[in-house]
Amino acid sequence: PMKKIFLTLGLTLLLASCQTAPEVDLIEADPVPEAETEPETMLQKASLASVAGGDETGSANSSYLEGYGYTLEANFPNLPALEEGFFYEGWVVRSEPLSVISTGKALDHEEAADIYPINEGAFVNTYESEQDLTDHIKYILTLEPDDGDPAPAAHVLEGTFK
Repeated sequence: PMKKIFLTLGLTLLLASCQTAPEVDLIEADPVPEAETEPETMLQKASLASVAGGDETGSANSSYLEGYGYTLEANFPNLPALEEGFFYEGWVVRSEPLSVISTGKALDHEEAADIYPINEGAFVNTYESEQDLTDHIKYILTLEPDDGDPAPAAHVLEGTFK
């Protein structure tokens, strides 16, 4: 009987000690930093159609990424060959308030070979800016005489970014 009492008492003490939670000092943890968010990218595409109703076509893609800037790439697979003294020039346009920005000369396959290989007979217009130009939702390609006049000349293709 005495063994039973000691065994019961030992088990009771063992169970009591298991049920008692040890004292723990609570330490306030450092706040978890908020996850860095990826910069938002604004992507736009435009299908370009002939202003004169011809077969010429093109496409333009623009994007803006905060911290990196605005980029534009316009491709023209089937423009007519240029006559001597003329070049194609790209433009982005915002209606309100009016803003017209040249995106520069469109390069043919020979001019673009080192920086942007394209098919023979095709043209490409690329442009970069630190400024967000995604509010310039119209793209225009013009045929320009090489006369030094910076104003846009004859419209060839146009389209609206969406």
